[in-house]
Amino acid sequence: MQIAVTGATAVGVAVLPPALSIAAIVGLAAFLVFVSQPLLGVYALLFSVPFQSIRNLQAGSLNVTVTEVLVFCLVLAWGGRAITEGRFSSGYLPWLGPLLLYGAVLGLSLTQATDFAGSFKELLKWAELLFAYVVGMSVIGSRKDLRRARSSSPFSLRQGPVKFASRRGRR
Repeated sequence: MQIAVTGATAVGVAVLPPALSIAAIVGLAAFLVFVSQPLLGVYALLFSVPFQSIRNLQAGSLNVTVTEVLVFCLVLAWGGRAITEGRFSSGYLPWLGPLLLYGAVLGLSLTQATDFAGSFKELLKWAELLFAYVVGMSVIGSRKDLRRARSSSPFSLRQGPVKFASRRGRR
């Protein structure tokens, strides 16, 4: 799978303008990092949400943000890794049922929307939330893993980024 993604990126770099070629290379690097360390993808997703409106790409009548690209890369990496390892483990998902129900109601409301493109964009945002939830809960499977991830985060509330970077904080 990594070879296929690398090949597709190489073809994209050869045909796309320079700015989009750089974006394709950065996207490939992010994808490869997320395959090896999915928790880093979850961290990147946390920090991309507040800054997603800084730069948008136009895809027809829809805007594509950095967060959407990150979610796509993260889900693709998580799915590819699960396929190659031969197991899908999602952990405990207490909110999956309500989120799926809400998504179904949103899907039904799409049939009555006056602005189809805007409504579809909002539906995609909720799909991103659902995918991020499933990937996050599969990476952080239990409360013990959540505590460990929270304490090992560079921006942990317990130690802060400076102590984390200097390795003087709690372990």
